[in-house]
Order: sequence, then structure tokens, then C-alpha cells
Amino acid sequence: MINSAQMRRIEDLSEKHGVSKLRLMEKAGKAVSSLLDKWFDLKNCYIIIFCGSGNNGGDGFVAARYLAQKTGVSVLLFGDETRLPPEAAANLARIQGDKRIEISRQEDISLESITRLIKRITPQKPILLDAMLGAGVKGRIREPIVSGINIYNRVHGKKIAIDIPSGIDPDTGKPAGMMAVSDKIITFHDTKPGLSRFHDVFVADIGIPMAAVRESMGRHNRRTGSAPKIEWPWKSTKEAKTPTKVKR
Repeated sequence: MINSAQMRRIEDLSEKHGVSKLRLMEKAGKAVSSLLDKWFDLKNCYIIIFCGSGNNGGDGFVAARYLAQKTGVSVLLFGDETRLPPEAAANLARIQGDKRIEISRQEDISLESITRLIKRITPQKPILLDAMLGAGVKGRIREPIVSGINIYNRVHGKKIAIDIPSGIDPDTGKPAGMMAVSDKIITFHDTKPGLSRFHDVFVADIGIPMAAVRESMGRHNRRTGSAPKIEWPWKSTKEAKTPTKVKR
């Protein structure tokens, strides 16, 4: 289990050990696509990805690119794209010219517009992905994410949270006033303390170098002089109520 500060430190150390944050984001989005392909018949699905203006949104942009190879995809962007982190901005740029992906900005998004989209595209309930906030919760939820979460919760379909359900504190599990409710959660590298009360949590390997993990552990345990043994004893969530480790 790893808290948000430790995760940020490991991501920084990954760059030191040769794996960039852009590469980690690529692996995260690809892992989401691979798991959805495993869980659903994507040829007969339509996917709507709710993205925020942070790195969680970047994971959603990458997932959209991979999923568009298999099915129809809409990306809903809630937030100011000029404030996107460099990695997320780069991945938004990669999908902007893709005719297979329909991108809508917050000023054009409403429950009514999404309902019309679903009726136009497919008679079936869509798959919804929550990539609005992830671990980026800071205080109470504000607009436009408030609107995004409200729409996400009201649209019917299979719902998957990317990394952390939007609105949930990754360290405490407490909602910041409201939260996006999903059927499954795909989190990255290791489970987070705030996910301990959720079922159907899947941990995806995103290629963080073990050297970065060891160095991080060494820093956290500097007084002992050695890092603890690293083990990944994940079992089925239904049997053990712990996340399932998935390598992609």
C-alpha cells in the first residue's frame, strides 16, 4: 500500500531511473484499455471518458487513443486545457486530430447533450470512465468537476474509475463533499489507503522501475539503514477484499 506523497516521490524517482512520467502515463492508459478489452466485448460498446485538467485526465486521453482502435470513443473535458500538465497536454494533442474520437469541452456538455449522444451512437448503455480527478483532490470539489461528477453519476452504464474515484481522498478514503460512483476501480502500481473500503479494485503495473521503488523505500526507512522486503501478495478482491494485481 502506498500513499499519495509516496506515489509522487516514486514517479519523480522513475524519471531518474530512466522511465519518464510521459511513459508512465502511456502505460497507465494502455493498461486501462487492456483491462476493458478483457472485461467487455468492446466491438459492441461505446465508451465515454470524463477527463479533468490534470494527470488523471492525461491517463484518460491515452486510454481514449488505445480504445479508439477497437470501438467508438467520446472524451468529455471538464476544465481549462491551458492548465494541463505537460504530459497530459501532449496526450490531448495526440487525440485532437483523431476522427475516431469525439472531444467535447465543458461549455458544450450537459446531461441532455450526453443523453442525445448515447441515443445517437448506440442503443446500449455505454461504458463510462472517470478520469476527472484521480488522486488530485485538494479541498472541496469545485466546478466544473462538480458538474462532471453529477452527470457521471446520473448517466446509466458500466462505470470504471481510473486510479481513484473522483472526489475520494486517496489517503483517507473520505469524499470531498461528493464523489463519482463506479463499479470497478483501476489503480496504478499499488493500492492506496483510501481504497481499502472499496471492492473490485484492480492494480495495474505501469512499469515503475524497481530501482525507484527501492530508493523510495530506503528514504522512508533511512533510520533503519535498510529497505523492507517488497512483496505483492494480492488475491481476488472478492475472496480477500484486497486489490488484484494486474500486469500489462
